[in-house]
Amino acid sequence: MKKLALIALMAIIVFSLIITGCSTKAQNPTASSTAQLSTSVATQASTTSAATTSSTSTKSVTPEITWKLSTYLPPQDVQGQIAQWWCDEVAKRSNGRFIIKPFFSEGLSKGSEEPDNLKAGLFEICSWTWSYYPTKGPIGNLLYLPYAVPFKPDQPDSWRTYLQMVTEYTQSPAVTAEFAKFNARVLVGNSPAGYNILSKRPINTVEDFKGLKVRAIGGIADLLVKAGAAPTFFTMGEVSDALAKGTIEAHSHWWTSMYSFKMYEVAKYYTTDLSMGHGVCAYLVNDKAYQALPDDMKTILDGVAQDAIEAEVQILSTQYTKAMAAFKDAGVTTINFPAEEQAKLIELAKPIWKDTVNKLESQGLPAKDNFNLLQQLKNKYFPYLPVYTLD
Repeated sequence: MKKLALIALMAIIVFSLIITGCSTKAQNPTASSTAQLSTSVATQASTTSAATTSSTSTKSVTPEITWKLSTYLPPQDVQGQIAQWWCDEVAKRSNGRFIIKPFFSEGLSKGSEEPDNLKAGLFEICSWTWSYYPTKGPIGNLLYLPYAVPFKPDQPDSWRTYLQMVTEYTQSPAVTAEFAKFNARVLVGNSPAGYNILSKRPINTVEDFKGLKVRAIGGIADLLVKAGAAPTFFTMGEVSDALAKGTIEAHSHWWTSMYSFKMYEVAKYYTTDLSMGHGVCAYLVNDKAYQALPDDMKTILDGVAQDAIEAEVQILSTQYTKAMAAFKDAGVTTINFPAEEQAKLIELAKPIWKDTVNKLESQGLPAKDNFNLLQQLKNKYFPYLPVYTLD
């Protein structure tokens, strides 16, 4: 009996060992899978953490370069929006390493003092506006001659072409030399402004200009004098008040200022197809500051400049739709100035071209060659327009 009991006990022990071994083998794959899953989750968590840390560090990166941009225009104006686009694009493309801070509405400098303040280094970028200081850039200011490039400013397809033409002209040797006097270099042309009229009485013919008290600048003011008007100057921020008080009856500019300063609330006649001239501008950069940039930051700034024309056209297209809707809602009557009346104004403009060029030539400036250059560029970009060459 004792033998049988011992044999039975040994059999139980062997059986138990077999069962335990099988159980262990059955559990091992699960343990292995769990370990692999844990490792995978841990890896993903680590990756996510690293990405979050990278994203956070990008957002909180300390700028390596901080510049200032000066404009006399408010942020809601088309040119104000373009200035903001410049700043945003530079920050985005540099991942926050290069920051440009915009200062609107003469917050940093009076518009008339921007060239001197750019030279002094008060800011690094500004929008050069020739009509505010014509003697500082007389060859560039030829762009302001009335009807020198009379494309229709209310045709969006023309804006891109005009900006390309202006950029090429401002990169010509004579204009570049004018900028160099202020330690400045051009980045890109901007503001394809074609001057029409917003008025408190209708302007249908040249005869209607007689006695008109109108805010106008440069060669366009000279043209309006020949048409019998009485032009005067106000800064853009003063025009709405002058219209409301009756100090002036009309504003000669492009639709952007009429819209952004809500002049249409006072003046109810918008005469389009005049195309008297263009209040063109250009974005300039302090050359010393530009040369001090690292090469990669120069590449970024130049890239933004190359894309600025398309960005401006897109902004203009959106704002133009809004502006014309606002004019309509406010009860503004749109008048299409007849082509035969425009032809009369062009004939009045021609002596102004000659007088301006002769005056500059007498000062030793190459005005005739550059007026003719402007006409050549006009023929290149607007081949359907007539070319006026001075002998």
